[in-house]
Amino acid sequence: MVWFDTPYSTGTMLLDVVTNSIELDFTSKTSQSVTYVSDPHRPGNGSSGSWIADGSAILSSTYNVETDTFSLETPSALLLGRLSAIINSQNSVPLTVTASVEFSQPAIAQAFVQYALRRRPDGVRTWAFGSTGPAAVGSRLRAQDDMEDEAAIQFLQGAFLAVLSPFQVNSNVRGLSFKVLDRNS
Repeated sequence: MVWFDTPYSTGTMLLDVVTNSIELDFTSKTSQSVTYVSDPHRPGNGSSGSWIADGSAILSSTYNVETDTFSLETPSALLLGRLSAIINSQNSVPLTVTASVEFSQPAIAQAFVQYALRRRPDGVRTWAFGSTGPAAVGSRLRAQDDMEDEAAIQFLQGAFLAVLSPFQVNSNVRGLSFKVLDRNS
């Protein structure tokens, strides 16, 4: 059990309820990283902070010495906000669109790769291009901001076509295809 409290010192036997504590399981670990983050504008006995163990936020609990049990404490609005931000950031995997274009000659495909890499449009996070065959170019595109799937697809296809259009005037494009990958691909 880990907690912060000013009246206790090393070697003190616990006789009362200990609030804002966490229990760490060392069954299969020899070490763990634990951080306690508190708001410097709200001093006190440690009840205004948040626990992070091995990079994950943990809700604090109350340890009852008499029953040898833990019960979760009601999280503060600040902690709920932090947890919500962490959860939302992990669920906001951007949609990926791939584009494949086939040219009439390998030299033209190579020139397009160099041309496209120098022209990443605003709002595009991933703008990767490479050769996928003798005269074929493949690309992987992701939007900078999380958007609804349909809007992301239209935005990324439009961004690709806006770069391809000025290049293809004399390039003999033989084929173009888009593929939408789900958010877990």
